[in-house]
Amino acid sequence: MPFEFVCLGDIILDINIIRKGHMLHGSDTEGDISLFPGGSGSNTAVWLARAGGRTAFIGLIGCDNAGQMLKEELKREGVTPFLRQEKDVPSGIICMVLDEKGEKSMITQRGANRYLLETDIPQCFSRETTLHISGYVLQDEKGQKAVEKGLDAAEKAGGKKSLDTPSYGIIKQVGPEVYKNIASRCHILFLNKREADVLGDAGLNYEELCPRTVLKQGEDGASMCWEGKRFSVKGLPVKALDTCGAGDLFCALFLIHLKRWKRPEKALEYANRAAAWKVGKRGSQPYPDAHMVSILREVQ
Repeated sequence: MPFEFVCLGDIILDINIIRKGHMLHGSDTEGDISLFPGGSGSNTAVWLARAGGRTAFIGLIGCDNAGQMLKEELKREGVTPFLRQEKDVPSGIICMVLDEKGEKSMITQRGANRYLLETDIPQCFSRETTLHISGYVLQDEKGQKAVEKGLDAAEKAGGKKSLDTPSYGIIKQVGPEVYKNIASRCHILFLNKREADVLGDAGLNYEELCPRTVLKQGEDGASMCWEGKRFSVKGLPVKALDTCGAGDLFCALFLIHLKRWKRPEKALEYANRAAAWKVGKRGSQPYPDAHMVSILREVQ
């Protein structure tokens, strides 16, 4: 059967550090350290598969133990991996230091993720397929060309396309025109308020780039402009432990709910509930507890 979703993006080993007290420069600081599979595109793919979507992931890993672990984790989650191994380059690794509110500061080694090529895009699209692009792959010119190749393939097959906007720093790095050229070819555009503000400062109104835009607002909920109609949902009360991956989960469950039930306003509420659950859990892909299992069953 054809894939319902193909995710294109980074795949990363996350090292999460929860410091206990202030960082002592030049000395030891006690903390809790954990390893998790991650990467924005990989996170979204895993949650789509957990929700019952036939899902593939396109990305790169290094020829190292971290890359093998990440590949096996995708397969274990039911995601079909289209992963090329880049020789003599390490897999992607992110070291995240979390504060008491669950907000993260990151040191990133993109590693093999930097070497995405047009030839890495497989012929795996159909009319049933939604190509979901994690905007982090837009950091490199070759990655931008690979994204364009993926868009071309999805369009040729008659499929849908969605873009999860990269962080505001990357928008500044690549420039608004690169972002505009990709976003304007997508059916659905996801972004957060800071990213929207940076686009506005560059003279771009994100709602004019795409007819279906979804604004993720964290503790304030979410809103969207959908073919001229506006919808919003309020944030849900939750103690934030780790915000990493919440936006990726939001995208995944919005997309699969929309595909199953064709009601964007309900998909917005559904994704908002799921993301609120995530920020109360550690790791980018926390294993579903009974509450999340009940949420996932709504689309299975």
